[in-house]
Parts: sequence; structure tokens; C-alpha cells
Amino acid sequence: ASPASRLARSPSIMPSDSEAVAKKADAFVESLNKTAGAHIEHDLAANLLEINALYDEFFSASSFSSRIHAAAKQSLAHLPPAEDPAGGVAEAAARPAKRAKSSDGGAAAAAAAAVPTSPRGGHVGSNEEIVPLVERLQEAVRKQIDILGNIRVWIQMRIPKIEDGNNFGVQVQQDTLAEVSRMEDSAFSVLEASYKYFASRGKLASKVLKYPRLSDYRKSLIEYDNKEGVNLRVCCLELRNNYMISRDVISKNIEKIRQPRGQDHGASAMY
Repeated sequence: ASPASRLARSPSIMPSDSEAVAKKADAFVESLNKTAGAHIEHDLAANLLEINALYDEFFSASSFSSRIHAAAKQSLAHLPPAEDPAGGVAEAAARPAKRAKSSDGGAAAAAAAAVPTSPRGGHVGSNEEIVPLVERLQEAVRKQIDILGNIRVWIQMRIPKIEDGNNFGVQVQQDTLAEVSRMEDSAFSVLEASYKYFASRGKLASKVLKYPRLSDYRKSLIEYDNKEGVNLRVCCLELRNNYMISRDVISKNIEKIRQPRGQDHGASAMY
């Protein structure tokens, strides 16, 4: 059947159905407004204190950098010493055999058994100081993204229709919206940085396993963990600052955000 015939046979939406859908949509908007109100009145301050406690727990102690460094060295504890004289023999054995030419000129791979690259097996572990910290920060980031996302939509819902004049309050709304969106983007960047850290560290670890006698690869992995410790500290401060700035900006301009032209408008005036 053609689309036109199927459309003709489809039941039309009755006015009562439209009213029911509209009521459900209004109820959803009201729920969103109440949620945003709870975020502004309570959650911004509560989560500011929570992320500050997280910072004090992990980063304020002077031993943080030394713990990261020690954990990085511990992740290499299951490898043989870099100066192990047996390593050169094992590395040479681990190199793939060169392809040999067959009698008819075609290329044929020489059969060779797989030899472990690391002379005594071994493996590279994760940094046991960084992994739990990343998990805690990711949880805090997801919470912040939800809070800022709800506030951003609430502000957008309160922007009135375009009119000539009396737009100062609308400009305040737009400036606040831009600031909240910027902070939301910065929270997303923390999640992306976590993925990049583990991916890049995995590549470094593979180099350590492939060339176990090169101590520079081991040192580069340790320094990479040290750098990540500094990066996580900055990320935690960024999350804390997002709560402080958003709470400050919104509280200072709450009246203009609620009523940009001095009067309620539409269904979004419920908070």
C-alpha cells in the first residue's frame, strides 16, 4: 500500500487526545522546572562541598605526588630488571624471522614459534592510586553534567519571544546560558581526558613489554603517571570551580533569569 493510503487509514488524533498529550508535556516541563529549582537552591552548594571534600581527600596532602610516583613504579614491579643480561638474548629470539623467497619467486613466511617479548614474561599493571581517583572523578563529572544540563534547559525555557526593547533581562539570560554551557563542555572534557589517559598509557605499556631492556620506556610511563596526577588535580579544581561560578552567577541574576521582562511568561514560570 502507498504511504498516502496508509495515512488515510490511520486513525486521526482526537482533540481529547491532543489535550491529554499537552497535559503530559506540561507536567514534564513542570517536573523539569522543579528539578532545576532544587539544583539551584540546594544541589549546587551541596555538590560544591562534596567535590571540595574529594579534593581534600586526594590532593591536599603533600604526599599525593609521591604516592602517584610510587604507584607508577609499583606497576612495573612484575617486569624483569632493565639491565638483565638475559634480556638481549630473549629480545633477539623474539624478533620475527625474515620472509624467505621460495624457489618460484613467491614470498613465503618462515615458520617460527611465538616467543614472549619480555624475557621472563611479566606484565605492566595499572597505577593503583590513579584508577580509584579517576572512578571517583567520573562519578562527580556525570553528576555535574546532569545538574548543569537541567539548569541549561531551564534557562532556555525561560527566554521569552523576540520583541523590540526591554531586552536587558534576555541578554542576562543568554550570558548566563553561555557560561553554563561552557562549564558543561568542560565537564565533558574531563571524561574524554580519562579515556585518552588509559589509551595512551596502554601504548606506553606495550612499548615497555616489547623492549624490556630500554629503561627510557619505563621512565616515560612513570612520568606519564606523574603528569596524569597533576591533570587530575586540575580537573578536580575545574569541577569545583564550575559549581562555585554557576552558583554565584545564577544567584546574582536569578530575578532576571526568572522574569527577564518583569513578568511571568508561559508554562516555564513555575519556578
